[in-house]
Formats: sequence, C-alpha cells, structure tokens
Amino acid sequence: MQTIKDYFPLTSEDKMATPYTAKYLLRAAVFLLPLYCGTAMAVTSTINQGSSSTLTYAPTIQAGTNTNLTTYSNSFRWIYTLHSFRVCQSGAYSASSTTTHVVNTTFFLNGTFTPSDTFPPPTPISNFFVSNFSGTNTSTFSGMNLVAGQQYSVLIAYNQTTAGSYPYTNTLTMDGPGTVIFNNSGSCASGVQAVPSLSEWAQILLGLSIMGIAGWQLRRHLS
Repeated sequence: MQTIKDYFPLTSEDKMATPYTAKYLLRAAVFLLPLYCGTAMAVTSTINQGSSSTLTYAPTIQAGTNTNLTTYSNSFRWIYTLHSFRVCQSGAYSASSTTTHVVNTTFFLNGTFTPSDTFPPPTPISNFFVSNFSGTNTSTFSGMNLVAGQQYSVLIAYNQTTAGSYPYTNTLTMDGPGTVIFNNSGSCASGVQAVPSLSEWAQILLGLSIMGIAGWQLRRHLS
C-alpha cells in the first residue's frame, strides 16, 4: 500500500529548508488515516414493521440501558415486534428503535427469541445482552460489538398489555461497519457497501488539499 511518503519523499535538506512542508504532510496523513484504516465508513440499515396482535412475556424492564438481564417478568405480557438479523462485518454497531403512538422497550439478544404468552418463555434469559427503556417512544444503543454471520434478534415490547390490533409501527435503524440483514431478507454479497458520508467526503477533500499545498511548496523550493 502506498503512503503519503511515497508520493512526496522529503530529504533532510528539504525538511530543513521547508519546515512547513513536513507539517502539511503530517496533517494530511492525520486526516486521511481513517480512510486508510477503513474505520471511518459506516452503513445504515433500516427496517419498518407493524406490531403483533398477540402478547409475549419479556425480560424485566429497567430504566435506561441495562446490560445485566437476569430474569423474565411475570407481571405483564406485551404487544411486540420481533426481528432476527445478522451483520455482514464484525464491529461496533449503534441502533435506534422508534415506535409510533406508544412507549417501547427494546431488547437485543443472541440467537432467536420465541414469543410466548405462557410464563416463562422458552428462550434462555442469558441470551439477552442489552435493553433500553428511555420512557419515550425511542430506545437508543451504542457500542454493541456484533460478530459477522452470528444470529441475533431484537424484541420491541410496546407499552400495551391487551391483545388486539393496534396502529403501532416500529422503525429500527442500525449503523455500523457492515450491512445488517433483517429476517433473512437478502445476503451480504448483495448488501450495500460502505460509502463516505458528507462529513467523510469533506475530510477526504481537506486532506487532499493539504497534500496538494505541501507538494506545491516542495516543488517550488526544489525548482
């Protein structure tokens, strides 16, 4: 892989005669480093789905973000939305889960979840690794380390304990280094590839501009 140094090599004489050139090149390297490492890119995956008409038990709900889910609650059963998913690239993912008309609690777990209106549900409680209840209709998550190819599920429990049809919908958005495949719909081979965002394009252009200035200064000095 070529580096900044390959494009604009500087001798010790050049560095002494043009003290700002090395500084410009260093700044360019700093701005372009995330692109070289492939960590600045992100993919956004979104799915929208309505709610169930049946009820399920869910883990005990705690305010805020909870990473210590140890028990199911037998106090209530909830209207819900359920997705299975897998990610196409390992790494840290963030998510937001927004429901219309009603407050929600969102749970992420390893493997699959089997809804049940009989207590307790058959899915081991140890499969759950994080939940969020914000007291609003949006639950947010960050820094979820997910492994490519592994099966995960997300359970969205609506604040509704009576079975029936409701005009509830959930929008689940996940951001991370790879595409998220929901409910086995699609494949990683056909998934969207990471592309630079507007801020990342600005970073690219700024880094290239600094490189151009540095190269121009060096050529002017050498001529």
